[in-house]
Amino acid sequence: MALSLIIPFPMHGIWTSACKSYERQVAKRPLLCNMATSAVLWSAGDIVAQRLQRQPIRASGLRKTALTGFFGGLFFGPAGED
Repeated sequence: MALSLIIPFPMHGIWTSACKSYERQVAKRPLLCNMATSAVLWSAGDIVAQRLQRQPIRASGLRKTALTGFFGGLFFGPAGED
């Protein structure tokens, strides 16, 4: 309901189906989903940090982002497991 206030065009069906799919996968494979989610969020955070520091995206930056995502998924993904 609140999402429709933020996004002016009709994406309700896309978000609903994506959320339901994610919830199904979390119910099926909670550890793997936590690890993947953590890796994506850590990678996104690293990209944002690089952009805030006004660093250009280079091969070394992508390598660092991949390693950061790997670290976040490997160590912090299982930490979110109940």
